[in-house]
Amino acid sequence: MTMSLIDAAAAREAAARRANRRRTMVIRLTSVAVLLLAWEIGGLYMPRIFLAPFHETVAAFVRLGRDGNLVMATLNSVAVLLAGLLISVVFRRHSRLGDGGATAGSIGCSRPTSTASTPRLLLRCCRSCRSG
Repeated sequence: MTMSLIDAAAAREAAARRANRRRTMVIRLTSVAVLLLAWEIGGLYMPRIFLAPFHETVAAFVRLGRDGNLVMATLNSVAVLLAGLLISVVFRRHSRLGDGGATAGSIGCSRPTSTASTPRLLLRCCRSCRSG
């Protein structure tokens, strides 16, 4: 008798897990569908230079993949990314601020990057720079 109660509880728990997984999957797929629909609709009413519709973006992706330009563009982007990373490492290492890296003055703030690295501190710093 006790075993059947345990089996029934395990079956209910398994059914609840399956239902929860299905609900989670439906929420995820619905979210993606809404995002893509908003992209498509927004792209139809915005100038193409700002936001192309989703179907045009997919078509361009496929076209660039077929003719090989996508690979070259990706490699160029990775090269620029690595160059920027190298520059940031060099400037952080050779900074005269012992702990701080480059100063945030380059983005309009006078605090060192190490103290303004979290978004809240950066926003607070930049707000004070604008007001004063």
